[in-house]
Amino acid sequence: MPNGAELVKPLNTEEPSSTLIPSEDIDNFETLKTFVENGSCVLLLGPLFGIDADGNKIHSKLKDLLTSDRYKFSLDSEFDNLYILRKSDGLNNARIKSVITNFYKNIARNEIYDKLLDIGFSGIISFTSDLLLSKANATKNAYDFYAFNGRQLVVAEDESQGISEKPVIFNVFGDMNDLNALIVDYDSLYEFLMSIIKAETQIPLQLRETLKQASSFLLLGFDLSKWYIPIIIRKLNQFILANQRKTPIDGFVCLDDSTAPPREGFEESLSKYPLFFSEFKILGSIELISHLHQFISIKREKESLNTGQASAIILNGTHIQIFKEWAEASIHTDKESALKDFFQLYKQINYTGLYKKDFKGQSMEYYQVRSLKLQGKITRESYEVRLTEIIDALHDIITQFTGPIE
Repeated sequence: MPNGAELVKPLNTEEPSSTLIPSEDIDNFETLKTFVENGSCVLLLGPLFGIDADGNKIHSKLKDLLTSDRYKFSLDSEFDNLYILRKSDGLNNARIKSVITNFYKNIARNEIYDKLLDIGFSGIISFTSDLLLSKANATKNAYDFYAFNGRQLVVAEDESQGISEKPVIFNVFGDMNDLNALIVDYDSLYEFLMSIIKAETQIPLQLRETLKQASSFLLLGFDLSKWYIPIIIRKLNQFILANQRKTPIDGFVCLDDSTAPPREGFEESLSKYPLFFSEFKILGSIELISHLHQFISIKREKESLNTGQASAIILNGTHIQIFKEWAEASIHTDKESALKDFFQLYKQINYTGLYKKDFKGQSMEYYQVRSLKLQGKITRESYEVRLTEIIDALHDIITQFTGPIE
């Protein structure tokens, strides 16, 4: 142990949620939570995610209502939570819009939406037809809310005075209080698809920047066998490649809303460089969000309790000695062990100094490389090269405040 490290009271780093995560999903969970806590994960909520306060799937509940003996609307079953009338004469458009809007007004919010906001995703794109996230955000005011009404971007009044630094919630299917945003016939569906596929300026500027910079994407509430999945992946790749990204981007999916078990190797069919997907084999969407929320809550509690300890370390300069001794020892240690030791020390001392952003960047790179290795998507030679690059980068950062490494 480096000199002076005894000033840091060891924390209980075991996360209670980890003990409940199926072994098949632990590696993916550990990688995902690293991206989340570093503020580099964008959440995409699919059309099948929405649930009410009683845990009922909203899209199924509404579809049952619309096709019940009371209303008897004939709907095209292909479109998940879009309620497209089979008859295109427009005679029932106003009537079905009225039923839909009244239904949404009476939905009670499930606590999962508050948990989603507490986790702190760097951006949220919602393909659900409700405003439950927006309502949860009304009290927290943690995100800026935008909606796409099929033709243009709708901006909340208090967010129209310029670009803020808050992350974004973007409702792809619009604001359900706007009847013109509801897609209930084939004409409005085709108009919407053409607009969103070509959309660039219609997407909030800060969200476009977030998509370009994101290191990971989490897709929940999607049936991965549906026709629209390749369109979404292609759109994400457009934003990623616009930033000339050369490193792979991690994508994560849950399978609980897919109608049939995915075929073997389906991740390869989803993946398109630089975006590569891994699936949670056991965990469903709601379980995953609950585990992430538990992890983030515990982490914040620990950081709060450790503030005084961290301040003492910084004032005494002990962290400088810790980093310097690690750097010197890493020259004679195998790369995997050296990096594992570093990030354990980094987490333990809770460094909050000038180079925190630089260290976090290398942390994300490390966990991304580990993820590629676990998935068998990187050769041993390339893996060793990437580890060496990370260690060299850490040495460069450390020497800026410790001097040369001997």
